[in-house]
Amino acid sequence: MLSFAEASMKTIIPYSSLEKESWAEDLSPASDFRQKYMFVQCMGHYLAKPSYAVMRRKNLHSYLLLYTKKGRGLLEYQNHSISLTAGYSALINCDDVHSYYCAPDGEWDFFWTHFSGNCIDGYLSEIMNNWNINEEDMGDVFTSLYRHAKGNTVLDAIEASTEIINICSKYLVYLKSTGRRDGKALSPIVQNAILLFEERMMQPLSLDSICSELHINKYYFSHIFKQQTGISPYNYIILFRLSNAKALLRSTSDSIESISSQCGFGSCSYFIHVFRDQVGMTPLAYRNYFLQLTDT
Repeated sequence: MLSFAEASMKTIIPYSSLEKESWAEDLSPASDFRQKYMFVQCMGHYLAKPSYAVMRRKNLHSYLLLYTKKGRGLLEYQNHSISLTAGYSALINCDDVHSYYCAPDGEWDFFWTHFSGNCIDGYLSEIMNNWNINEEDMGDVFTSLYRHAKGNTVLDAIEASTEIINICSKYLVYLKSTGRRDGKALSPIVQNAILLFEERMMQPLSLDSICSELHINKYYFSHIFKQQTGISPYNYIILFRLSNAKALLRSTSDSIESISSQCGFGSCSYFIHVFRDQVGMTPLAYRNYFLQLTDT
């Protein structure tokens, strides 16, 4: 029952690293469901030994939700090293480099699910750009999601999609209500800058023009933005544009040039260069990869 994880996620996990009660299952629905809804690709419940480790994966074209039931796992993501103790969950973008593994001081009892969907990138861009972990009992959420993801009817697909949206909404509400990243509140200047970036994604943006509108020194602004968000204003804009570009590549037949323009890149060649540098493949290769997934 565990073999699919090795095949589909391209990670070799020795059986000796998992207790026999562990399980995993491929739950991707039919291609017509995948084109309409958010969907679970695969999910499982692992009782992992200290030798369990998934190291430096990326470009999986999915999102991963981890939830610790008992014990402790360690997650490395976006230059953070996080301890996932009982009750904590983390939601990450698997296009980015990430590692997670059992803490050396005992076993790690955790649920995991990979999910995706045509509209998921745009919906999750704000969560990913303000990444944090959440402390909430999600055991029932995983049980319900698994039950619907296993079904093969339209109603099951809609219910599974709704469960995913609910999970993402919990994270978004948590972030909005706390305004936190790494335990620090985002200042009004940084919050206003993020709103400006996202509202004007299609327009040319320069640091000078942004700071002029915000009435702030650009060097001070760059410093506090990176201090509070973990990335520079330039990288935030690039990542936000790329996130929206991915959604368009996966959900439309628009040309690469049109998507480049819609997402605010100065030229198609620049878009291709940035996409390849950040994602590890060209926009066309990304689209073809996703089409291949939905056709299988």
